Amino acid sequence: MKDFSIVRLSWHYFPQTTDDVVRDNIEHMNRLEGFNVIIICCSSVKQAEYWQSRLENGKGSVLPNDCIVLSVEEDWEGGAGNGELPSL
Repeated sequence: MKDFSIVRLSWHYFPQTTDDVVRDNIEHMNRLEGFNVIIICCSSVKQAEYWQSRLENGKGSVLPNDCIVLSVEEDWEGGAGNGELPSL
């Protein structure tokens, strides 16, 4: 005998049509759930300015409106290795 509650539950979590999947994915993306703070560590001031601007302009479309974006240059003497890949 078929358990109809499982069938209904399965349909709820796994839409049957491509249109349902697309619609669910779009709704999920439009929620704009994400990080509260994003920190980018760059190897130059120019890169830091670029990423600061790029991410600030993404608020409301790819980032939540209230997200704090901090893009900084790694300026330690010798660096900590966060802003550039070491040469091999």
